[in-house]
Amino acid sequence: MDDLSPTQAELIQLASTACDDPLNVENSKRLRELLAADVQNRLLFVELMDLQAQMVEYASAAMTTDSVVDAIKQPERRRTTQRILWTVFSIAACLMLIIPLGLWGFSQTAAFKGPVVATVNGFSHEAKLADGRTLAPGLLIHRRDRMELTEGFITLQSAEGATIDLQAPCQIEFLTGGDYRLIQGTLRAIVPPEAVGFTVRTLNARVVDYGTEFTVEYQYGEGTKVFTRVGRVGAFLVDDAGNDIQQMDITEGQAISMDLGNMREIGFFSNLFTIFDQKRGGIRRLDGFATLANNSPRDLTSGATSTPHHVLVIPERQQVTLESDLALQTLDGKRQLPTGTKLSSYLVHFDPGKTSTVPPKGSLDFHGEIIAIVAVSDELHKTDSLFGLDSITYPSLMQRGLELHEDGDLVSLSTDKKTVRFNLDSDPEAKYDQFRILVLEN
Repeated sequence: MDDLSPTQAELIQLASTACDDPLNVENSKRLRELLAADVQNRLLFVELMDLQAQMVEYASAAMTTDSVVDAIKQPERRRTTQRILWTVFSIAACLMLIIPLGLWGFSQTAAFKGPVVATVNGFSHEAKLADGRTLAPGLLIHRRDRMELTEGFITLQSAEGATIDLQAPCQIEFLTGGDYRLIQGTLRAIVPPEAVGFTVRTLNARVVDYGTEFTVEYQYGEGTKVFTRVGRVGAFLVDDAGNDIQQMDITEGQAISMDLGNMREIGFFSNLFTIFDQKRGGIRRLDGFATLANNSPRDLTSGATSTPHHVLVIPERQQVTLESDLALQTLDGKRQLPTGTKLSSYLVHFDPGKTSTVPPKGSLDFHGEIIAIVAVSDELHKTDSLFGLDSITYPSLMQRGLELHEDGDLVSLSTDKKTVRFNLDSDPEAKYDQFRILVLEN
């Protein structure tokens, strides 16, 4: 079993279920997908059916111990003949399963979709799915859908309200709005009170949230690792049949590894969360022509980081505590932020070059309250040293900020102060825009 891939392990589980009881529609569809996807899967299925047929033969014959020994000693030729017959039977059974299910699937798959269990809330501009689907803000995820992320970073929101971050390479199955199967990769979840009970399953574990922020890693051959940043989760080691065999609560700053039938505490790696913070920070949702930076760009001077069809949202320094009062000219006029205020910063960058003629429109929704939007060039330069990242070269352009005149750039703040809406001008004479969003941290 240790040499099996997650897909092969799933195929064995489905075949075992099929031998005990008729498969339901969902499992039948999944079995058909696995058999159609790879010849190795079909060969494994044939071997499993061959083994099942031999077990049934021995069981139905009500053999004594001596007769079993005699049967084992039968000439190899007879056993080979029987195996060939059973193999032919298994192949026929496999074809009988694939063909009708395939015909049914072609007629039904497009027409039937399960309930919506999650929504794509944001992604990095280079994010790609293995099946070639085009990512878009608001893309709906249905029950039993699978997602394989080959590049980049995606943020989802479950139907119950949990925020889920996925980092490539990652493969996941959506069982329900609050129950996901992590086939491989890394998942970070932030779970509000209304979504308590959010569950992540792997091949050898089940992780149940009790209102927290945690990360789950699973790689075949390495087992499951769980890291709790805030709150508490329940970690359950499971056997091949999915039965719980050991349980442990993991609280803030703890981490465990589950593999080879045992559960042990390991060191807590805070950099796992830092990586996600750098990619998304406190952004809850992006809509329209807005994408995240999978890795912070090194150079934001004109022409260095092109964004021809979108704006790039870059989480800058997070949880900055002001050591003195900060006076700013903001979108709403002059503001004075007092000493001790804790802020996180997000830079919106638009540098389309000369080819783009479509003005980017969209919105950014944050978990926290937006306390200021800095859109004037002088103020951007002044706050670079306070909120900018040391790894980024910032522009020194005099016209770096927004052109907030009539028919120019439009930026507005929602009444609850958590959403910024933008419609940036595509004027060829003013094709470089930046503005900084400061979010209050409790």
